[in-house]
Amino acid sequence: MENQEAKELLEKYKTGRLSTEEHTQLESWYLNYANASHDLPDEDKLRNNVSEIWENLSLFSSNKPNKRHLWFYWAAAIALIISTVGIYMTVVNNVPSTFTKIPKYPVIKPGSERAFLILSSGEKIDLTKVKDGQLASENGMAISKNNAGELLYTVIAGKGIASDNPNALNTIYTPRGGNYRVLLPDGTKIWLNSASSLTYPLRFNAKNRSVRLEGQGYFQVAPDKDHPFIVLTDKQTVTVLGTNFDINAYNEEEAVQTTLLHGSVRISTAGANPSSLLLIPGQRSELVGGRFSVNRVDTAEAVAWKNGYFKFNGPISGILRQLSRWYDVDIVNRIGDDSSLVFGGEIARHKDIRTVLNIIEATGNIHFKIEGRRVIVTK
Repeated sequence: MENQEAKELLEKYKTGRLSTEEHTQLESWYLNYANASHDLPDEDKLRNNVSEIWENLSLFSSNKPNKRHLWFYWAAAIALIISTVGIYMTVVNNVPSTFTKIPKYPVIKPGSERAFLILSSGEKIDLTKVKDGQLASENGMAISKNNAGELLYTVIAGKGIASDNPNALNTIYTPRGGNYRVLLPDGTKIWLNSASSLTYPLRFNAKNRSVRLEGQGYFQVAPDKDHPFIVLTDKQTVTVLGTNFDINAYNEEEAVQTTLLHGSVRISTAGANPSSLLLIPGQRSELVGGRFSVNRVDTAEAVAWKNGYFKFNGPISGILRQLSRWYDVDIVNRIGDDSSLVFGGEIARHKDIRTVLNIIEATGNIHFKIEGRRVIVTK
């Protein structure tokens, strides 16, 4: 493919008109370009090509770029495409101008659709191992797993709305390295991220639809003005009628974050000094120490995990916690909460951990060592 054709494809990608086949063709062109000979392009030419990939393929972006950030994005743009094929790259800006081979790490596979269901009887079902179809029936509800990796609840024909046990609860939880989706009988759909759990009644009561969340979940709530949908966490309560929102309530995170995509939600706290607020689409609330703050945010960042991506935009410590949960690894952080190490970028969650670590390490500001399922982080 000639350079002019490549530029046309880059422009199509930039305007959202690039097909999957053309995307593959564009990446192949770059790989062929980089592998055309044993001699790499000179530094200026490489910088121009990396810059073009960075700017046009939109792999990485930053609201407040600096020299270290720019190098990270340029290095990441190449590493994301070529890290698994051992191509050499040159470094630019404040990094010594020498060719550096991207490091290799043992394969640690990404997470997948893994979850466990605990019935009201106490029976535990490994949703990864059971076949598709009906798994159980409780309280007039059929509990099934479909081939799309979803847990479904449907009313059994002829059972009506009678309830043998109005307090019957089910819990679905995802281990580290797992995620799953649940479709409740009212039509509400919930995505669970790694190391999360959702507890819910088999039948909602006459007043509301109440569930309890630990960890992170994305909620697509079915509208029902007569029965508010309530999400309880350890530190706050979210009440909605029908809307789309994300709650990040991991215990190891300093703040409980609620991000609203559509509709509206009311968030409240209990205790000696209760407070509440109303979110509008595009806003995120953060609850720290019993106090709320609200900001406008990029909602795509909040739900990137649901859509199969990491979208990093913050300190390395928070990024490491995400990687630990998704790849089911223990991370030994020997650099602490260094606020100067702030990274931004987007990468598919189906990549193995080597690709992610290669990209971060390419900055020259941080180093990783893998020992079994431990990742040791140093400067």
